[in-house]
Amino acid sequence: MNSPRRPWLRIENLVCEIKEKFDSIEDGEISPSSYDTAWVARVPAIDDSHKPQFPQTLKWITDNMLFDGSWGEESIFLASDRILNTLACVISLTIWNTSKTYVYIYIYTYCLDFIKRHAEQMMEEIQANGTSKEFEMVFPPMLNEAKTLGLDVDATLFKEISKRRDVNMKL
Repeated sequence: MNSPRRPWLRIENLVCEIKEKFDSIEDGEISPSSYDTAWVARVPAIDDSHKPQFPQTLKWITDNMLFDGSWGEESIFLASDRILNTLACVISLTIWNTSKTYVYIYIYTYCLDFIKRHAEQMMEEIQANGTSKEFEMVFPPMLNEAKTLGLDVDATLFKEISKRRDVNMKL
């Protein structure tokens, strides 16, 4: 017989397992991913405290913003990758209302400016090289979420990505 508390026990066990895995990782074993970290940062606390379950991820995000206002692999510049990572990080920071301090206001302004400055370059890369179906599936909903959260992301340049996604969805 399933008790109403049983799903919470499962969640608590999974959270403990994730924490143990993070604690067991030594430097150099994996390369941190700003995109993945941003998604983990969105996980709400299991105690329903309206806080993140993993607050250290928000600190990691703020500590690892690159000099140009983006997140991603510093040694390789691919506009689509940087914009996707940056958008994911800014959304995570916004979800937890971290924008109330001067530091975060600066981050938002700088990061959203990065996205706008590199939007055309990203679209040129896509025109020249195409995109992955995974990117086409993930990026438009993230743009919609950013707009819903009140982030000033001009999505007009990105309409082509949505069109490609729609075509691929019909295949």
